[in-house]
Amino acid sequence: MTERFRRAVIDLNSVIMSHPTVVDGLYGFEGGGEQGGRPVKMDLIIAGENAVSVDAVASAVMGFDPSKIQYLRYAEERE
Repeated sequence: MTERFRRAVIDLNSVIMSHPTVVDGLYGFEGGGEQGGRPVKMDLIIAGENAVSVDAVASAVMGFDPSKIQYLRYAEERE
């Protein structure tokens, strides 16, 4: 994801708010992602009114530190 695209996602989200936001986590991929990952049953749905918050929670559930994800940091700066 390029720097320009990351900022565009945040800009778009500030103009067109999506309510509610739902992450389908029934299955996820471990390893190489959609192209080469291994499917893992998670039985998880994450939902909320704030798309950035939902993404931050989903990132944390997957084991990533949301504060290290560039577009989530941009979104936090804009709030």
